[in-house]
Amino acid sequence: MRPRVLVVDWDEGEAHALAAAFAAAGWAASVRLNSIDGLVAVEDERPMLVVLRWDMPYIDGDTFVRAMAVGLATPPPVLVLAAPAVADAPPRLPLRAAWQPVSTPPAAVLRRAQELLGLPTHSSSV
Repeated sequence: MRPRVLVVDWDEGEAHALAAAFAAAGWAASVRLNSIDGLVAVEDERPMLVVLRWDMPYIDGDTFVRAMAVGLATPPPVLVLAAPAVADAPPRLPLRAAWQPVSTPPAAVLRRAQELLGLPTHSSSV
């Protein structure tokens, strides 16, 4: 079974670029462009990982993560994409998480996700 990732990001282009990078590496990837739909998808899809944009409208990243931690018996780890100032000094979260600057290229986000989950990383260079 392929690992499943849920990308929650208000920037449609960024979200689909991230999903494409994961899909090219063999993941089943889905995208939600708002945090409310993202929370529903976490419950419905049970992804192995959530890639979350921290500065989401309606429900911000902190509230999103806390809702997952309270609402799910086993919430998935979260790879948070945030402004560099936040990613460099992130707040503590109630579940397994890693932080990346929002401007990180999709391939680097994929590698960081693999590291977070303890999966082998593969270089695209020959």
